Amino acid sequence: MIDLDAGDDDTVEIDPSEVWSINWDSFRVFVALATQWRAVGVGRVILRTGLRYDEVDRMIERMGVDRAVFWDVQVMEAVALPILNEVDE
Repeated sequence: MIDLDAGDDDTVEIDPSEVWSINWDSFRVFVALATQWRAVGVGRVILRTGLRYDEVDRMIERMGVDRAVFWDVQVMEAVALPILNEVDE
């Protein structure tokens, strides 16, 4: 198991065999961006509107991975947004 810091005092345990090797760089970049979400306050709720793309670019460069990872991160962002913005009623 690998412990990855997901931000907000959460730690995510990932079994490396659950992430295909072809997606590993994309996954690593996405997790590294855990604190780089744009957010707006609506009443008492904070809604995430998307990742800060300047930071996505910077992280890809910093981690030395292929630029094509950007498109994978956008797909993960689109899937994550509705989950992150679920509101308990």
